[in-house]
Amino acid sequence: MPDTISSVLTALKLDRARRRWRLIAIVALAIIAIWGFSSSDEAEGDHIATLEITGFIDTTLAQQQHLHDIAQNNEAKALLVYIDSPGGSVTGGMDLFAGLRAIAAHKPVVVVMGTTAASAGYLAALGADYIVANEASLTGSIGVLMPLVDATGLASKLGIKSQEVTSGKLKAVTSPLYQRSASDNAYLQDTVNDLNAMFLTKVKERRKAVTPATMKLISDARVLSGRTAKSLGLVDELGGYPQALTWLYSKGINKDLPEFEYTLEEEQPWYESALQGAVTWPQDRLSQWLLGIH
Repeated sequence: MPDTISSVLTALKLDRARRRWRLIAIVALAIIAIWGFSSSDEAEGDHIATLEITGFIDTTLAQQQHLHDIAQNNEAKALLVYIDSPGGSVTGGMDLFAGLRAIAAHKPVVVVMGTTAASAGYLAALGADYIVANEASLTGSIGVLMPLVDATGLASKLGIKSQEVTSGKLKAVTSPLYQRSASDNAYLQDTVNDLNAMFLTKVKERRKAVTPATMKLISDARVLSGRTAKSLGLVDELGGYPQALTWLYSKGINKDLPEFEYTLEEEQPWYESALQGAVTWPQDRLSQWLLGIH
């Protein structure tokens, strides 16, 4: 009989513990939900918009939408962009260029170059009104690369033959199993040259100080240090964030304006953002809160 009573009491204690932890979990989820609904991803009042462009540059609909929103936001009085990218797709660079130019039609735009702002990274930077580079920033690389692989020799050794069926004779010209002829290579070179001409045209349009001699020099797609880029007129000033702010102030931007960071990433549902915020909260503090230890 005593053993039975003890078992019942133990079961009751376990049940109370389970209910207590269920209640704690419900409260925690409720707080996370409140965080999600109450947190705002929008700046309130006049501010300086900031934006980071890092890694491989490509284009997305969300990216274009965010740039459009910054352009249309009357409370964003200026835009400061930090670029640290070795490049990306021509389309990505062109879209960023166009987006920054659209913003610059309404407010001053300045770019600060990080470790690297080359190729599509430099193309994007051309969309700004003013470019600041660290003297050791790697920039330039003004050109287009079409990566192709010729695996026909390896395929032959392995006994692999291509039997592609195409709607046109040039449809498979970029396939690694396609034996490209001289005319095929000429066609691909023309395409690369066309894309490169678009890039060089943007340089001519945006960098008025660049001379024909400099255009000829950089046409081989060489990488340049920030210091060399400054001497060639490809950037406006050597420095970083302080110099970018000074330029903005010279354009009439109030020195007391706060900064607000924007993103080009696709917006997450509120609950994902809230859960991420909960996960990044220090684990010891989270445990202490759940246990009621303050």
